[in-house]
Amino acid sequence: MQKKVHMAFGVFCGLVALYFLRVPFGVWSISSITNASLFLAAAFVASTIPDYDLLIPGMRHRGISHSLLALMVVTIISTIAGLYFKHDTLFWFCAGFPIGYLSHLISDSFTDHRVAWLQPFDNTPYGYPIFNTGSALIQGILMILLWCANGALIYLILGG
Repeated sequence: MQKKVHMAFGVFCGLVALYFLRVPFGVWSISSITNASLFLAAAFVASTIPDYDLLIPGMRHRGISHSLLALMVVTIISTIAGLYFKHDTLFWFCAGFPIGYLSHLISDSFTDHRVAWLQPFDNTPYGYPIFNTGSALIQGILMILLWCANGALIYLILGG
C-alpha cells in the first residue's frame, strides 16, 4: 500500500481510538486540542514505520517489522515513554504511536501480499486480500473514502 494511504488510515484509526476510548477532552481548550493533535500526529507518523524495513539492507519487506512481536516492542517502548511523560502533553504522542503502527499492519492485511502476523514463529501470511498493492485507482478511492471518514469522525468527536 502507498505511504499516503497508510498515513490516512493511521489518522483514521487514531480518530476511532479517540472516539471509542471516550478520551475526556470535555470543553475544547488549547491543551486538549494539543493533546488530540499529538495523539493523531503520532498515529500519522507511526503508520509508516513498519515500511522502514525497506531501508535496511538485508531485511525482508514485510518481515519482522510487520508482526505482532514488533507491535509489542513498539507498545512497550511507547508505554515506558508515556509513563515518563505522564503529566506532560508528550504522553499523548506516546499513546498514539502504537495505534498508528497497528493501523499499518491492519491495512497491509487487506492487500494481496497480506501480513505474517506471527513472525518469527510462523511465516504464514494472514489477512483478507481485497486490494491490489499497486493499483492507482484503488489507492485513490481509498484516500477519498478515508479522508471523508476522518471528517465524519472529527465531527463526532467534537460533539456533532
